[in-house]
Amino acid sequence: MPLILITVGIVYIVEEDCIGCGAVMYMQGEQGGLAAQTRIVSQAAAVSPRMLLEELFFGPIAAETHASALPAGVSALDVLGVSVADGIAGVNLSGNAYRRFQSLDEAGERNAAYAIVNTLCQLDEIRAVKIYIEGASTERMRDLK
Repeated sequence: MPLILITVGIVYIVEEDCIGCGAVMYMQGEQGGLAAQTRIVSQAAAVSPRMLLEELFFGPIAAETHASALPAGVSALDVLGVSVADGIAGVNLSGNAYRRFQSLDEAGERNAAYAIVNTLCQLDEIRAVKIYIEGASTERMRDLK
């Protein structure tokens, strides 16, 4: 029988020699907003901003009931880098991610942005997120139409 240990924001599931952590990914909710979906990840992924973001960009796994809030065609390869300084995570996304965000309407863009922000802000050291596209600062992830 697995032993479940709970600390602030992280659930550890211990089964024999295997340890996994529960990390929350924010996915598309049924009512148009976001839904928190707990995913078992490695201990390293549970505390690494980049690895958490890559998990989010990977999309839902078979056991998860919600769809991704991110646009179709993005993947973990679109996460070019993540840095954290003074509580702010700088997320550098690829040009491909930017092009994919163009397909979203305003509500979809908001959900995608908050899926990234909420997923990263579960880490104690992150209180805000700034998104960059290919290293350039951006206020929006899609052009206004």
